[in-house]
Amino acid sequence: MTSKTYDSNTVYSMTRQYPKVTIPSMIDTNHRAYVNFVSSLKSSITRKAYVARLEDYLLSPIVSFSTFDELLSRDRRVIEQVIIDILIDMRHKRNLYFSAQNVFLCTAIHFFSINDITINRKKIKKFM
Repeated sequence: MTSKTYDSNTVYSMTRQYPKVTIPSMIDTNHRAYVNFVSSLKSSITRKAYVARLEDYLLSPIVSFSTFDELLSRDRRVIEQVIIDILIDMRHKRNLYFSAQNVFLCTAIHFFSINDITINRKKIKKFM
């Protein structure tokens, strides 16, 4: 039996340091909607990725809100259309890969579903 040798560039280190995610002060991290979202994520790596994508969503010029209550009280179809607009921008203007779009969509779907708003995922995925 021969053993494979790997150079240091091909081996993924499990002790890799990820950058800290800083949340802008305009996002209320003590609000129940945000706490529910963050608390429902079990993996620390997923939490960092989802928090960063949620921040991108919340700070997008298309999404304008003053409180989480205002954001969550919007009509489901308005929320869906904003997500679709962002996905179209990610795909056609910023030329982001499918995986980046998918992480964003999973983040948005998770945020709204954990706060009892059902989004039509099947419809939205057609725009990826």
